[in-house]
Amino acid sequence: MAGQMVDSYGRKVTGIRIALTPRCNLRCIYCHHEGELLPGGEIPGDMVVSIAKAAAELGMRSVKLTGGEPLLRKDLDLIVARIPQSLDISITTNGILLAERA
Repeated sequence: MAGQMVDSYGRKVTGIRIALTPRCNLRCIYCHHEGELLPGGEIPGDMVVSIAKAAAELGMRSVKLTGGEPLLRKDLDLIVARIPQSLDISITTNGILLAERA
């Protein structure tokens, strides 16, 4: 395992957040899209898995999948299935599609 990552305050970084899509099925104030230079595209599923694997190798313990609304991704189940099992996976969702996707 590689060295532990620390933030600019010297705290250990234990998790990452990956925004899977800018798409959302609501128009609320919570989807800010901070730092996006070209909003509208989606990160490819293979890249999400590669990032999660690299995070695990760097000692991360968790990955939070966010959006927009991550449940709009048709390949969400495939992405989650390929993320290393050593990572605690959480998803931030508005819940509208949860019953349908569960």
